[in-house]
Amino acid sequence: MKPTDWRPITKGNTLTIDGVKFTAGGRKVHTYDDDDGYSVWSERCCDVVLADGTKCYGVLTFCDTDSGELWGTYLFTPDGGIWTQGVGEPLPMGKSKGDVFPYRYRYAGRMREDHHIGEDGWSR
Repeated sequence: MKPTDWRPITKGNTLTIDGVKFTAGGRKVHTYDDDDGYSVWSERCCDVVLADGTKCYGVLTFCDTDSGELWGTYLFTPDGGIWTQGVGEPLPMGKSKGDVFPYRYRYAGRMREDHHIGEDGWSR
């Protein structure tokens, strides 16, 4: 499958996670404390590039306490949907596993520490 750019099609689409609204192409960062009294989590608007070069917008969930460990992925798809990475989830828009993984991301805002991000602001 050849690379495409989903961003113009999906820009402005919305996703609500736990009552917080995110917009494709936005810069929102929502940070919150876990019930354990220790962990700090964040959902962040992101630019994402899939393994095949497809460009898209997403919202990714990170554990800020654990130096930016990635815990959840939501991608805005051209059909108006949201693809959520999870066990048994079908891949987005007819893509193969090799088309999607590994993907790279650049998120809004800054984390105190994230060893996954290079000098250019993109995941390694």
